[in-house]
Amino acid sequence: MTEMDEKSDSMGITADPLISVIIPVYNVAPYLREALDSVIHQTYRHLEILVIDDGSTDGSSQICDEYKHDARVIVFHQENRGLSNARNKGLDAATGEYIAFLDSDDACHPSFMEELMTAMKRTDSDITICHYSIQETEGSLISAGKSKRGLIRPGAKEGTYGRENSLRMTIDGVLNMSVWNRLYRTELWKTIRFPDGRNFEDIDTMHRIIDICKTVTVIDQVLYYKRTHPGSITQTVNWKNIEDRKKAFSCLEEFVLSHTPEIFNEGHLRKNRSSWLKHMIMRYIWVSSGDEVQKEALRKEILDSAREIGAENCTILVRIALFMVQYCPWLLKKMYSVHRPFRILVYRMIGKQI
Repeated sequence: MTEMDEKSDSMGITADPLISVIIPVYNVAPYLREALDSVIHQTYRHLEILVIDDGSTDGSSQICDEYKHDARVIVFHQENRGLSNARNKGLDAATGEYIAFLDSDDACHPSFMEELMTAMKRTDSDITICHYSIQETEGSLISAGKSKRGLIRPGAKEGTYGRENSLRMTIDGVLNMSVWNRLYRTELWKTIRFPDGRNFEDIDTMHRIIDICKTVTVIDQVLYYKRTHPGSITQTVNWKNIEDRKKAFSCLEEFVLSHTPEIFNEGHLRKNRSSWLKHMIMRYIWVSSGDEVQKEALRKEILDSAREIGAENCTILVRIALFMVQYCPWLLKKMYSVHRPFRILVYRMIGKQI
């Protein structure tokens, strides 16, 4: 019996399989307590909570240590090596039969683990996935989730899907490529790790995980709360992020090409390329108006990529955005500021997920 099993046995929670929850932490002091509280207060109690402090300098390290009073919490402190390295550290240390991830500026519903485990047992799947709510807030995610629904993703309907359908849904964006709104059998991670030193590592990892699954189950419950804020990696515009995202999409494209036509078709390839351009355009919109050098360099990168990919292979909205990037970039941000809230309003009125 391991030390964790002994601790768990003393708490009377050994009847259930052990879930290793991996939480990488880097400079998220304002949000960290909510994230950790949401895990230690799960209705599913048999957890191994692996907190990897990746060289935080804002007081997050001390907050991590506060939670060691819970016998299930194991804290690792290391020099800053990036999100991928921190997640890999957690995977190397995990002893549970199942794996879950939580980003340290997010939170999860009290029954997140229990509902995903119930679905896992019911369907004998390799991965179970819940829906998640995106909240643009600096305050409590859980309170915001109760007061307003937010944007709900992924768009996949409840059900159990085979490997090929799951891969198609991932490439099409029906299943999100993030690692955190799901529960995995640990054996899936036996030989797979995140690319060290790179951001947007989910894009370069999730298709490889799903490729070795027999079945994936989606449940129609919002159990994960995703926070968007200016300091997060996905919201930060810099050349490293742009290059890392480009590498991730390039690896994904190689995967699609290598599995065409037995799983994918030209439509899936176009979808991937269109998604890459869409992400680039979003970064262009978010660049500060005062940083004209970076903005013009990013504009050139978008237009060069569009010529390489072929605008005709993109969705109509991306083609419209490309036209504005090329001929009237000043109009793009104004149009987006009108289009986005209108689209959200319409989707909420008709009950459609965004």
